[in-house]
Amino acid sequence: MKNLNKIITVVILSLFVNFSFAGELESYKIKFKINGISDTIVYLGHHYGNKNIVVDTANVDKNGSGVFKGTKKLNGGIYFVVMPSFNNNFFEIVVDKDMDFSFETDTVNFVESMKIKSSEENQVFNDYQKFMIINNKYSGELRQALIKNKSNADSTKYYKDKSINLDKKVKDYWANIQEKYPDYLISVMIRAMQMVEVPESGIDKNNPKKDSLEAVYAHNYRKNHFFDNIDFSDDRILRTPIFHKTFEYFVKRAVIQTPDSLIKASQKLIKLAEANDNLYRYIVIYMLNYYEESHLMNMDKLFVSVAEDYYLSGKAEWSDSTFISKLSKRVKEIKPNLVGNLARDLKLQTPDKNFVRMHEIEADYLVLIFWETNCGHCKKIVPKLFKEYQEKLKSKNTKVYSIYTQIEEEAWTNFIEHKELYDDGWYNVYDKYRFSNFRYYYDISSTPIIYLLDSDKKIIGKRLTVEQISDMIDRLNKFKK
Repeated sequence: MKNLNKIITVVILSLFVNFSFAGELESYKIKFKINGISDTIVYLGHHYGNKNIVVDTANVDKNGSGVFKGTKKLNGGIYFVVMPSFNNNFFEIVVDKDMDFSFETDTVNFVESMKIKSSEENQVFNDYQKFMIINNKYSGELRQALIKNKSNADSTKYYKDKSINLDKKVKDYWANIQEKYPDYLISVMIRAMQMVEVPESGIDKNNPKKDSLEAVYAHNYRKNHFFDNIDFSDDRILRTPIFHKTFEYFVKRAVIQTPDSLIKASQKLIKLAEANDNLYRYIVIYMLNYYEESHLMNMDKLFVSVAEDYYLSGKAEWSDSTFISKLSKRVKEIKPNLVGNLARDLKLQTPDKNFVRMHEIEADYLVLIFWETNCGHCKKIVPKLFKEYQEKLKSKNTKVYSIYTQIEEEAWTNFIEHKELYDDGWYNVYDKYRFSNFRYYYDISSTPIIYLLDSDKKIIGKRLTVEQISDMIDRLNKFKK
């Protein structure tokens, strides 16, 4: 039994009660009886990527009967029926080729109790659900038996053989559905769930590195053919629980999490999605939001790539001018300080009225920290960084350009004196006349902000914590060797 509160968040885009009017044509009519509920309402909705959209509501009489109906044909997909009066529990049906059918079920067990009339597709779907419930349970029992008997070779072989036979049984069942009902949504889902088969690599069996080469070959093949089993011209897959999980796995796990790899993979995926407007829109929106909200350091490069390639180029026709204007502004703020860019040179003043040009500081690494005295967090982080500099960073030929973001000189110098922030290679500086425009070039809208530059003053890290700096330098030095 599934509970909506625990499993999904319902996004209600439209919620309405249908009334019958004389002469009104019904494009869908789904009669139902749910034993175990009465004198209440139920919702009809569908999956949409990682969201769930409620599209209709129906009154339930004292016998548990009701009807969903409307004059506009529903989009094909896996739909859920939600019962608010029954702790928001829900079950799933197919709404696609059949728009006029009925079903009866029971709150004791929705799937097992399901009886369907006038919808072969729902009968096939319900049979599939029952089959998978039984065999998933059996699969779990076999896994537990393998764990329990792992020290017994004969038992291990026995249960492994059972597992292999079960796997073949499930695959044969899936293949039979796809052969008999190739256009049904369940067949589309089954194809999408199946991993692409990797062909023979052709690697010489006598090659001493054969195993590692085979692993790399298999990984690359699966990555490059990850979506071979999904028809991007068919947007019904969006309204199933399958697509978003597959898509998200590809973005977060199948592709190496580096900007260049992700940009290339994203562009390829979006190109595939051009076959259908809804899939294209969903993927482009997801990519922009995911890269903007990601906590991974280099994702802003991907955010800029998606924004420029699809939104600012005019390819995201669903976006209004207000959104595009705000997005353009954000891209302009981020673009100058992307990881890999040459950091904008700054020539700022020290407390003793001298000027220090950032690009003239010779060091293997240069830390930039932007801070202010009115920031409570800064008051902790700056001394913490200073201690880290003296204990670890200085010995790694790393220097610090400590940039006070305000112009109240007395507060700044008092803090420096009080915390004794003086040492060779630690530069206390500020922009007294605000000529440098550092806020724009380094996207400083809050403090503290820490950057790490290499010896050529290229940005190699941004928005770092104090703890991350030394670890990052160690990894980079190890890589150089």
